[in-house]
Amino acid sequence: MQINSKQVFFLWQKMESSFLWRRRMLVASASIFLIILAETAQPQEIRSTADKLPQFASLKASPADVRTGPGRQYPKRWVFRRAGLPVEIIQTYKTWRRIRDVEGTSGWVSQHLLSRRRTALVMPWDANKPSKQPVYVALRSSARTGAETIARLEAGALVNVKYCNGKWCFVTIRHFAGYIFQKKLWGVYLSEEIS
Repeated sequence: MQINSKQVFFLWQKMESSFLWRRRMLVASASIFLIILAETAQPQEIRSTADKLPQFASLKASPADVRTGPGRQYPKRWVFRRAGLPVEIIQTYKTWRRIRDVEGTSGWVSQHLLSRRRTALVMPWDANKPSKQPVYVALRSSARTGAETIARLEAGALVNVKYCNGKWCFVTIRHFAGYIFQKKLWGVYLSEEIS
């Protein structure tokens, strides 16, 4: 049996196309596997939000894009420009968290942009009032109304929350540490205990 050059070329094309088809299928299978792996992998920063909603967290990074839906394909709604701000997580979808800010505006952020570190704003509802006098809140040396005032915090100040007993929270701001009434903070719930 003799094989001419046309037959050799035809057989070569057939083998090559078969090889390319197998290669494409292998690449497609690997891609699908990686997509499934990425979808099921859960980052470790905030894992337990599904069982305790709503809950507070803080922004880990700045800037933080807030989107109209749970994914990068959704348009940006606004951008947070300050790390550490408290936000309330109100819904979850895979690795995305729907958050609400102090003004009540909500949107979606990647959970990678959130931290479990608790922060709070001091009386933010009084921060932008059109008054001539700024509003101050006493930071006290102990969890008592008559305790010594360590510092006076202006409304809207951002504090780090260390623990709360349901009535008072121990907070830090710059080089000051002391107690503040829990009801004067946005970033902790009224009767929430934080240890």
